[in-house]
Amino acid sequence: MILIHLINNVILTGLAIFPVLAMFLFLLLFIGIIIYTFTADKKNMDSWSNIPIEEEETLNQEKK
Repeated sequence: MILIHLINNVILTGLAIFPVLAMFLFLLLFIGIIIYTFTADKKNMDSWSNIPIEEEETLNQEKK
């Protein structure tokens, strides 16, 4: 009840619409990243996690 009253006062007065929008955008982005993380293909994640190691190995081989 207090949250609804606070949101209505902020939006209706227009005093702090940009911080409210920024917070909602941040929350949407954060929730999207969480959903993507849990639904992503595990094989791709494993290959992505090895990229720094593979690049380091190729650089070491090129130096020899």
